Amino acid sequence: MIPNPYPGSFFAFEGIDGSGKSTQFKLATQDLEEKLHSHGYAGVGKKVVTTKEPRSERFWGAHIYDDLFRQGGLHSHNLFGFQTWFALDSRDNYREVIIPALTHGKIVLSDRSRASMVFGAQTPLQIPELMRMNMSIIGPDFIWPDAIFIFDIDPEKAVARCRSAERRLDGHENIETLSVVRENYIALARDYPNCHLVNAESTPAEIFEHVRGTIYSVIDSKK
Repeated sequence: MIPNPYPGSFFAFEGIDGSGKSTQFKLATQDLEEKLHSHGYAGVGKKVVTTKEPRSERFWGAHIYDDLFRQGGLHSHNLFGFQTWFALDSRDNYREVIIPALTHGKIVLSDRSRASMVFGAQTPLQIPELMRMNMSIIGPDFIWPDAIFIFDIDPEKAVARCRSAERRLDGHENIETLSVVRENYIALARDYPNCHLVNAESTPAEIFEHVRGTIYSVIDSKK
């Protein structure tokens, strides 16, 4: 994998569904934008850029979301093949959003990134193969974030959160699947750089204190 070679800073927010990653993503976005508009902080670049993977507005993202809600879809019988769609969606995101923003010194926050490839692994032993597949599809644009926040939570609690939100659950949002994915995320945090495994069972404010400190440490290091 390629470390971020650009002047901008790249942060990814990861975790199983119901881990609270989207809440932390929103808190980080708000905090950075407030700092950006203040006159007392010179470490923030000219702009904060937010993005998401997959995104339904992109070609492959639309296919992914359609499949996740389809009984008998590719996600239910070919996890590795399904991950090629995510890699293709990510390739477009890198080329259209992430790389241009980082090149101009901007701060990129991504709600999921290629670390989410762990959804395609049945055991942690398959992660290196998924990594090679992603690197092959995305090519030289496949850079690794400066920090990846992996919000860790018990899968039963995560599914309960998803259900309490009163929304339709997709094909990944069940205890069995999320238990496997959680172990994969833990292995990824152990074996790959820039991963921060964060206890997601504290209050959002307590969790964000950890996230915030890491974000500004990375930004300050690029001054």
